[in-house]
Amino acid sequence: MRQKAAPIVRCSIWSDAFDVVVVGGGSAGIDVTASLLRKRSSLRIAIVEPNDKHYYQPAWALAPCVGPSRGYS
Repeated sequence: MRQKAAPIVRCSIWSDAFDVVVVGGGSAGIDVTASLLRKRSSLRIAIVEPNDKHYYQPAWALAPCVGPSRGYS
């Protein structure tokens, strides 16, 4: 079941809309957001992400580090 997205905030004074804007809703963006909220739950955080789907790819950033040139086959 697909979750409903948070409502779009329309505001004429953007300086008061959010305390933090996180650019990127992938694993790192969500992790940063969660970390910030654990430290200060009252923060108003916006996450800017153009894609409506996120594909979990564990260790994807490490993929170029393995292979025959690194001693792995």
